[in-house]
Amino acid sequence: MFALLAAFAAGAVFGAPPSGVAPWPEDLRRVAIVYDDQRILAPVEIEGVGERLFIIDTAAGASLISTTLKDALRLGPDDVRRRRVRGATGMIALDYVRLPGLVFAGDQLDDVWALVGDIGEFAPVGGREVAGILGVDVLSRRDVRLDLAAGVMELSAPLGAPRGGREGLPFHSDAQAGFVQFTAEINGAPVAAVLDTGARSGTLNWAAAGLAGLTPDAAGVVDTGGRSAGIDGVGVDLIAARLDRLCVGEACFTGAPVRIADLAVFGLVGADGGAGPSMLVGADLLELCPAEILYSRNILRLCAD
Repeated sequence: MFALLAAFAAGAVFGAPPSGVAPWPEDLRRVAIVYDDQRILAPVEIEGVGERLFIIDTAAGASLISTTLKDALRLGPDDVRRRRVRGATGMIALDYVRLPGLVFAGDQLDDVWALVGDIGEFAPVGGREVAGILGVDVLSRRDVRLDLAAGVMELSAPLGAPRGGREGLPFHSDAQAGFVQFTAEINGAPVAAVLDTGARSGTLNWAAAGLAGLTPDAAGVVDTGGRSAGIDGVGVDLIAARLDRLCVGEACFTGAPVRIADLAVFGLVGADGGAGPSMLVGADLLELCPAEILYSRNILRLCAD
């Protein structure tokens, strides 16, 4: 359903790696991750039910579990609420539950509330159940490094101050604490962007697509005839295209596959209330090189090695 990054990996162009950055501290935590069908998955243990795979999603403001996992938990009346949330395609009301205990990367967390819902991304992997999404309510507690090629996610206490060299790309979290919002460039023009590792590939609104000369009737713009549904069940047309040049800081990519859609979420995280050039940067770009999200200093580095 989504374009494959392998088709343009050979044509990628990378900026030089940052230098003079302080090493990861000794309390580094390493987690083996699975990269399957452009989903980044990691094991999470929930008290009373054991280990499940969760999708790593840097654009989920709250973690989410499946209804199957919720039904397996022993929840009291005070452990369940209702909450209205905004997904990529619109608003929906969901159950919001207090998890009895969550262990991730060796950290025991007893203060996590999670939304409840079922999405197509919960398809199992090699017989292992995919039962949730790990959002920034958990991820942003440590600095994060994702290396899909090595199959490793590293988490640390805040990094020390850099000893010189390049800092990476500053990000902000105006829409919600923990969101990685920054300015990317399409063909040299600025675009309001959000790192969304829960999305298989990037999505542009039509204002951003115009920066690359992409219009509904342009060569290379393909209506796949499919639709992608958000958690609210509302579908959006899948319009596929490729970008001549996409830069995230000093890391630049040629031929990046993207979808084009004026998603409702751009009203929250996009430029000019979603009317200006806006995009979600998906997991597929991380196939090409590691990413570091330094939540402690609001710095994003792609191709950090």
